[in-house]
Amino acid sequence: MPSCKYHYMNLHQQNQYTISIIGLGKLGTALGNQLIGCTVKGWDVVDTDNSIQTDTLYEAICDADTIFIVVPSEFFVETIMSIIRAYSDHGRWIEATRVNMVSFTKGICNNKLPIDIMKKNLPFNPLGVVSGPMLSNELDSVTHAMLGTYNMNIYNASSIITRMEHLRLHKTDNATGVTLCGIMKNVYAVGMGMLCADNITDNGKSCYANMALNEMAYVVGNDCILSYAGVGDFLTTCYSTKSRNFTYGWKTQKGEDTDNIMAEGVKNVHELLNYSSVDLPIIRAVKTSLQVENAQPLRSVLTG
Repeated sequence: MPSCKYHYMNLHQQNQYTISIIGLGKLGTALGNQLIGCTVKGWDVVDTDNSIQTDTLYEAICDADTIFIVVPSEFFVETIMSIIRAYSDHGRWIEATRVNMVSFTKGICNNKLPIDIMKKNLPFNPLGVVSGPMLSNELDSVTHAMLGTYNMNIYNASSIITRMEHLRLHKTDNATGVTLCGIMKNVYAVGMGMLCADNITDNGKSCYANMALNEMAYVVGNDCILSYAGVGDFLTTCYSTKSRNFTYGWKTQKGEDTDNIMAEGVKNVHELLNYSSVDLPIIRAVKTSLQVENAQPLRSVLTG
């Protein structure tokens, strides 16, 4: 592997393991800050002033053992293709097939899940997706999440898991379920925010949560719903005022400005309905409530 011209934070110099983070927003930065026992590099399409950011994408991934993809869903396909081009342009695509590719993206891209896009475009790479309660401003404390993978062996998975100081990852082969949990809970959180802003009772919140979790379980299965990617992430995203999706729903119901809130749940509500082969009445009610900017459609589902 050729060396890059930059020197980066190496928390344990004797360990020749490199994790590259593509997307240095709040979550990408927080993930990088809690990595241990490895060299950490990063890249973003904008200058983030982050000390790990390289000038080019290739400089960030040239000697990577694992790549974390932490970008909004609308940029996921472009990011994957850019990574492929960067390796190919330097004649190193065969070597690059050993690199672990791990998605933290919570969205549907052109009616495909991120894990399915990686399967199609990166058929020889070990692939994974991570989802769980991971509010970026709380990643300096211990939390748990699921690492969903269908082809990552125990050595590759352990190489990632053991380099997380605060994020405890639990391996599962249900990569699709983990992916869908991460997408669906964001939509439910928008609805919860709207209902809370509409002064729903505590009983009403619990009934909404129960209906939403049952709907999720119908899609992803009971085992996945009872994991950190399911109930764990749902509770954090739907009940925390630090959640962007909850905040978006709250502000929408209150008639306040939401232009500066990047809420994946809002971007993906329509895509989820198109993607799913089963009826999703709660997701549909969230979409209608957003369209009319009022929680009444959600209340109608609760009282129906």
